[in-house]
Amino acid sequence: MTTDSLDQMAKDERLGCLYLTFLNRPSGLSFEQIRSLMPMAYRGEPESARRKFERDKNDLQKLGLWLRHFADGEVLPDGRTATGHVYIPEQGFHWLGDVKLSEKQRNGLANILARSLQRESSESVRNNLTSLYIKLFYNNLPDSEVRETDGLSESEPLESQILSTVQEALLQKKKIQVNYAPASGKVEDRILESRGLLFYRGRWCLVAYCAATKDNRYYYLERMQSVRLLDEAFKPEKGFNLKDYSLHPLSIRIHDPVEIDLKIHEIHRPAFENFLTGYSRAKAHGGGFRIQCTNERALFRWLLQRPESLQSLDPDSAARFEEFLKEIKELYQ
Repeated sequence: MTTDSLDQMAKDERLGCLYLTFLNRPSGLSFEQIRSLMPMAYRGEPESARRKFERDKNDLQKLGLWLRHFADGEVLPDGRTATGHVYIPEQGFHWLGDVKLSEKQRNGLANILARSLQRESSESVRNNLTSLYIKLFYNNLPDSEVRETDGLSESEPLESQILSTVQEALLQKKKIQVNYAPASGKVEDRILESRGLLFYRGRWCLVAYCAATKDNRYYYLERMQSVRLLDEAFKPEKGFNLKDYSLHPLSIRIHDPVEIDLKIHEIHRPAFENFLTGYSRAKAHGGGFRIQCTNERALFRWLLQRPESLQSLDPDSAARFEEFLKEIKELYQ
């Protein structure tokens, strides 16, 4: 199997990402924006990639999501003119047949609901989310048997078992005992208070408070050798915001925090905003963006791939960008 094939997005993953993305973007997306949001899904020559998306669009109809296509230059429902190919979810409901979910699919949906529960303040909405979570997590769907909860199947993958336990701890606000193997390789026994789950580039990561280190840290589920749900409950941390613990490339700590002011040409602005999705330390400023980051080279790499997108850059950042470009040039000479 080639590296390219390993980098490709599986069809189920593509459809799931598209479904959730369009639910959150009722005003629609251009195909360029879709490719920016899902770079591993639609690679290669633009028209070939769009034909692949059209096939996925037909599969989305079977899941109850109908997308209306607007070609370049056509008038959109809100009066704007389409730039490129634009897809907008149709209003109204479509019948969806019986839902049959695999263990992996159910765990994925349950995690999304658990994260929504953490953010939601409305009691009525929380009740609805909790009801949905129980039905999905315990496989209590129509015409299904209730899942046994006093033990986990030996055939269930270890990471799936760990994910289930962590999700349960988040819902019940109970501590967990974890045997964890950090990058150093030495297995550590930790008592954790879960704060939230992150999913980035195919890896689950738990943000949790550890009494031994007295701070919030990242714990990758793949490095957990065992997890046990404890009876001891904890109170949620006041002011905690999971967005502050993004695994976005800009948040990786490579250097001390720096501030970058830049402007992006309007035609490339949607793609740049998609790049910033999930990063909380970027704000609109003076017609452009002000970004605080600890890994400016992630931004520089994005600009290097799209040199025509950059309109202006503050002097200090421009000097560092020039150094970055010089290093790249020397590397490939």
